[in-house]
Amino acid sequence: MKTVRVYVWSGRDPALTLPARDQFVETLRRNGLGSTGFVELPRPLASPKALESLWAEMPTGGATHALVLTRQFEQTQGGMHFIRYEAVLWDAATRQLVWLGKLASAASYDPLMTGPRPHDADKRAERLAADLLRGLERDGFFTLNGQAPRDAKGEAIGPTWLPLELR
Repeated sequence: MKTVRVYVWSGRDPALTLPARDQFVETLRRNGLGSTGFVELPRPLASPKALESLWAEMPTGGATHALVLTRQFEQTQGGMHFIRYEAVLWDAATRQLVWLGKLASAASYDPLMTGPRPHDADKRAERLAADLLRGLERDGFFTLNGQAPRDAKGEAIGPTWLPLELR
């Protein structure tokens, strides 16, 4: 797998909406996984059939898989906003879901605002992409050549560590 089309339902998480989503896509590309498009979904997909319909609506641009991120859970604790995502990989050739992963993100949060502060969105987008690549590599769907995912400066991107378990 070298190229995917990305579909995201994030509930308007600044890390996965413009302009930070470009950092997510660029981090994937920089580390060897190209993206032929990024589709922000107005609601979660109800089934693999819904994904198949979306896939058929647009030219694939050479992508062989769809990568779908769906926000599952949010919690605010101690000035931080924690978000958990489910990530699935769909193989267009077999029309099957072939991978499932869980990702998490932690953002600064102002309780008087309606969501996470956008000032750290670029870094969170980069970390989400790196955690996604690690999961795909761990399960044999992608190869990082034994290295950690890299940021725009060439530095290793560490994994996301959360002080609580998101269910």
